[in-house]
Amino acid sequence: MSTFDKCDLTNIRVFLNSERYPYNDLFIDFNNEKYATLYEMFSNFRASYYESGNEPIFSPKEFKDISPIAHIDCSRQKESVQQGSVVLRIELETAKNTPKDTTAYCLILYDRVFRYSPPYKDIYNDLPVPSDVSRPPQKIRGIKTVD
Repeated sequence: MSTFDKCDLTNIRVFLNSERYPYNDLFIDFNNEKYATLYEMFSNFRASYYESGNEPIFSPKEFKDISPIAHIDCSRQKESVQQGSVVLRIELETAKNTPKDTTAYCLILYDRVFRYSPPYKDIYNDLPVPSDVSRPPQKIRGIKTVD
């Protein structure tokens, strides 16, 4: 099993356009055992996504030592975020400089299907359409990609 480094993470937030999730800072400090809010968010993911009990696959100690995964629930959005294009921004705060060659992974679960075209950095909305209608995928405007 892979393990992930905490990199002295102190806070994480996601912005959908200008809407911030979560609304409050998390005040994470793994060295002083202050990660209950992050663990609770991780635990609640299973119940919200799989519509089952919120029994997490990791104990708090395993979560801290093996897989400190941040789950940000953005399902309760204002009307302005639900319509039109959305710019997604993720901000991480750490207590120390992040080591060179560190990679951060992001998995986005969304109720639509998108296709990413790396050579052109375009993202397409491949909404299912009835079989009797033919239309090309729609290019999404307002989503920025970074090298």
